[in-house]
Amino acid sequence: MEATVELSVRGTPAGNPSFVDRVRVALSLGFRSTLAEETGFVFYRCEAEASTLESGVTRFRFYLPPAVVKRYQIGDEPYAYAVDVWVDGKAMSRTRSSVSSNLLDADVLRSFRDRVAKDAVRNNGILVPQFKTPFLIEYARDTPPFVLRSR
Repeated sequence: MEATVELSVRGTPAGNPSFVDRVRVALSLGFRSTLAEETGFVFYRCEAEASTLESGVTRFRFYLPPAVVKRYQIGDEPYAYAVDVWVDGKAMSRTRSSVSSNLLDADVLRSFRDRVAKDAVRNNGILVPQFKTPFLIEYARDTPPFVLRSR
């Protein structure tokens, strides 16, 4: 399963009007699954950071392995999603398209984020950014310059 987060990038007047540095994207996904333990849902979260982005449209892609999709009988669409974006460490305002329509209520969104924080820990590293997959080359011209961190 591929999830694409599309960003409209505008440079900063204080810096370079054509570029933005240190753009970090976090994607949280919740899927219904009859095979999920206890709750009926399975949650995933992943972050990726680009060192710099040029003004225009850019895409951050994330992947769930085929075996995971098959195991949990996950469909093409998540039950719920939330996208968070930071530029140079500063959180950007949430837009309508940064959360699924069933998370527009603040209390429901807070509950979703709490579930992701609690439950996605066991799935850490399963949802991966594009640069950690064989698909890096597939979109080579359309791939941001990711920051690689060693752990």
